[in-house]
Amino acid sequence: MKGEVIIYNMIGQPVKRQPLDENTLTKISLTGCTGYYLVKVITGDGVYSGKVLITGSATTSQ
Repeated sequence: MKGEVIIYNMIGQPVKRQPLDENTLTKISLTGCTGYYLVKVITGDGVYSGKVLITGSATTSQ
């Protein structure tokens, strides 16, 4: 599934953009950016969004 991932801070500013390639796992690093973020995934099938918490050791989706 080709597309793009966009990560926004909680005031709506984009902080990271990452293209998606078909059939591959995409790992995105936000070093030193602890807090809540909004994640938008745009593909040919639609747009998906959610909120994630990034901590010093692991990422939790909500």
